[in-house]
Amino acid sequence: FLFHGRVKALADAAREAGLKI
Repeated sequence: FLFHGRVKALADAAREAGLKI
């Protein structure tokens, strides 16, 4: 499902942002 993939991408981006902080 496209929406699920989009949510996963957002979660991955948020996790990377958290690691950078």
